[in-house]
Amino acid sequence: MFLFTIGPSRTDLARHELPKPNLVIDPRLIERSPHSIRLKFHLVVIEDKREQTRTQTLVVKRIDETNSGTNAGRRGWGYKVTFRAYDKSIEYVPDFLSPTYTYLGVKDEVAPIDAIIGKVHPSVITIRAGAFRGCVNMVRCSMTDTVTTIEESAFHGCKNMKVIKLSRSLRWIGKGAFCSCQSMGALFVPLLVQSIGDFAFMSCEKMRILSLPVAIDLDKIGQRVVAYCNEMLILNNDNDNGNAHACHRIDYEYGRDINRDRDKRGGKRGGSRNLNIVTNNDDVNQWLKHRLDHLPFFQLCHDPSITTEKIHDYIHRKGKKEALQRDERGLTPLHILVMNPHANSGAIVACLDAYPNAAFVKDDAGLSPFDILRKNCECKYECDHDTYIEDTNNDAFRQLPIDIMADVIVNIILSNNRLSLCH
Repeated sequence: MFLFTIGPSRTDLARHELPKPNLVIDPRLIERSPHSIRLKFHLVVIEDKREQTRTQTLVVKRIDETNSGTNAGRRGWGYKVTFRAYDKSIEYVPDFLSPTYTYLGVKDEVAPIDAIIGKVHPSVITIRAGAFRGCVNMVRCSMTDTVTTIEESAFHGCKNMKVIKLSRSLRWIGKGAFCSCQSMGALFVPLLVQSIGDFAFMSCEKMRILSLPVAIDLDKIGQRVVAYCNEMLILNNDNDNGNAHACHRIDYEYGRDINRDRDKRGGKRGGSRNLNIVTNNDDVNQWLKHRLDHLPFFQLCHDPSITTEKIHDYIHRKGKKEALQRDERGLTPLHILVMNPHANSGAIVACLDAYPNAAFVKDDAGLSPFDILRKNCECKYECDHDTYIEDTNNDAFRQLPIDIMADVIVNIILSNNRLSLCH
């Protein structure tokens, strides 16, 4: 696959000579201009058989409405437009109507704006800057463990993306890589990550679950990586036994020195005696590294390298009571596992077996592990017990044997994985 660009046109029809035969052109633009995302084209390849060289000409016709909205009265296009081209004689040509887009890592490649599911090809080592930027319709993305680097703004503005499965070999996360992923409630950062750029997770407004590798050097974590993460930055120590810091968003996001300004405001901001204010960027990063130190089972469930054997071994050594723990958000280990895209069904069932009632424990947002599974799964459950999971508070479902509840979970996960193409 390679990219080619067609210059501006004063009319709705343009021609472009293709550099080689057997090309199939993807009609979807890859620009992120606020104007180009409204443009649509119909592409036809015409072969000139009169010449021995058999040259091919691409006829590009603009087919969107040109006389309404912001394009009223305009014809053609006033800037360069770029398309993808595939050589059908040597490579696979994807279905351009598919909701899934496979990123190949080509220089300047950008995923189409209408992609719903993102998939990174196993050959990709680096997800380049802006690769999925502005894919506002994308709800999930997965990559294999070949990826080591995510560059600047790679997923910036993917505001409807709920789940992303990161490479367990990931080392570097660039500046603003996941900025404004407003629907993403959890991100499981691999243990091998060595560097995180400024504003990496800024404005992930629904982010509640994020912990950084304990081995990462604080000097390698950028500025305000979780600024404007509204669900994360204010914690009340009434519920966390003093083990977590609290951070007032405004002071952290604007770099204010709270200790210096506290007297002018007449005490701690917000007036709560139970708030332990984090005063600077380093404190927040330190908290992100160590927020789970007092909850080792939660640390294990956060690990992208989690396996069924690790869950079984931990419960065998520490006892089933470990599955009863709750953090400052009211989350149980089972909550974490069902949100961790790396956790297989065996690991989840092993945790469920230790504490079956955890399936119905509500967190501070009123969600149980089953609610989260249903929320993140966008396909019909393919199991024999559909009637029981229409309502996670159903008493009949609560009384099901553990093996049947486990069967429900397995089928939900398998259905979800088939949809998201995570395997």
